[in-house]
Amino acid sequence: MTVRAAETVRGRARLYRRAHARAAVAETLRAATLDRVRPRLNLPPDAPDDEVTARIAARAGVAPERVADLLHGPVPDDDRELLALARELDALTRTLAPQSSEGERR
Repeated sequence: MTVRAAETVRGRARLYRRAHARAAVAETLRAATLDRVRPRLNLPPDAPDDEVTARIAARAGVAPERVADLLHGPVPDDDRELLALARELDALTRTLAPQSSEGERR
């Protein structure tokens, strides 16, 4: 039997929500963001947090304090804040996406 990835994600999300596991979810979201952006910034996995923060801030044009809060800030107090964190981390990741050249566009 094959289970679609989206179904797995929704199921896991329901379990986390029932358990009020915002800390675990926030940690997972933050770790996934760092896993995605470090290679885009040519940083090794063990790069210090302050270096990662500074590089992201410079490239994204965001205040370093804001980047640090997104990546290492407090646990969201409620589901609304957790969703906001997820959206902001996604937006930050998209800002750092590799730029395609004109020749690659069609």
